[in-house]
Order: sequence, then structure tokens, then C-alpha cells
Amino acid sequence: MPAIKAAQDKSRLFQVMIMTVLVLLSSVICATASSEPVQHHEVVISGFAFVPKVLAVSPGDIVTWVNKDVVPHNVVISSNHKAISPDLESGDTFAFVVTEAMAYECGFHPSMTAELAF
Repeated sequence: MPAIKAAQDKSRLFQVMIMTVLVLLSSVICATASSEPVQHHEVVISGFAFVPKVLAVSPGDIVTWVNKDVVPHNVVISSNHKAISPDLESGDTFAFVVTEAMAYECGFHPSMTAELAF
């Protein structure tokens, strides 16, 4: 019987943990939900530059990069050098849902820098 009791206790603990995670996730979702609609923004890559250089965004907004250069580019977070986009050939686009303000650059051309700002 002690083994059955231990198994029941573990099962109950697991259920409580799952419920806690679900409550926390729902509170995060509700806290980040806004009455304002999601905004769509475009960053053009042209002349070895991101235009605009500083883009005002909010969490949940969608930013689309459009490569209008004749050479490939990508989008890399400056603080950790993590690529968030694939390599973008001329004419390619990449969309990203904003979760935080960040400085970014092109992984091929690090002098190309820009920023998503809150």
C-alpha cells in the first residue's frame, strides 16, 4: 500500500505542476494581450543598409525585411550574434514577431546595423 500512496502523491504533484504552468502561461498571454491591433512594419534592405535604421515597434508587432539589394543579407541579433532570419537573396522577404527591443546587423556585412526600439 505505501507504493500505491507514493504513486498517487506523485500523480497529484504532477497534476498540480501542470495546472500551475497552465495558469502562469495564461497570465502571461493575458498580460501581453493588448487592445491595440498588431502593427505590421517593413524594413527595406537596400544600398547595404537597413531602412529605417531605427524602427519603433511594440511586442507582438510583425516586422518584415525585404532584400532589395543584389547580394544576400540576413538578420542577426547584435547582442548574441544569433541569426533570426535565413540568408535572404535579392527579392526574398522574412517576417518576425517582435518579442523585445533589439539591435541587429547583417551577418555578412556587420557594418550594416539597425534597431527595433520600444
